[in-house]
Amino acid sequence: MPNRDKQDGNKELMQVLKHGIPYEGPTIVVDTREQKPYGFNGEVPTVKAALKAGDYSVLGFEEQIMVERKSLSDLVRCVGSDRRRFMKQMKRLLEIGKTGEIMLVVESSWEEIAKGRWRATRIKPAQVEGTLLALMGMGIPVCLSSSWPGGQRLTERFLIGAHRRVTKGFRAKGR
Repeated sequence: MPNRDKQDGNKELMQVLKHGIPYEGPTIVVDTREQKPYGFNGEVPTVKAALKAGDYSVLGFEEQIMVERKSLSDLVRCVGSDRRRFMKQMKRLLEIGKTGEIMLVVESSWEEIAKGRWRATRIKPAQVEGTLLALMGMGIPVCLSSSWPGGQRLTERFLIGAHRRVTKGFRAKGR
């Protein structure tokens, strides 16, 4: 179903462009390596491309707007065996965040993390919580969503809002 939404959104964009009416909204870029990509709602066009960092961005603003997505199982793996690679990803995200808009979206809730019901790992809930809190302390906004559809919705809203802020010149203090 996500592919159908993407196709419908792209058809709509092509119709607008064909009739000479400029499309002023963002086009979401989905990284080609994203294994379970969001489909979004079909109203915002999407394209696939290799991103230097993150899983989602906005076409033309790939160096300014970035979202990294993690399921709970991905996050637990990143806290454990993939920690070095994950922290490299977070450093790239922080670099973009110095002048742009970034977010880490985690498909989980604090309550679910606290329960620690993941399989085949020695990672404790406190380690996962501590990693997220450390990332927030470093300046990476972390948004938790208790579901995949919720993460999709928040990612889409963030990308649309970030595009609006960047194109209108609105920036947070200190950035």
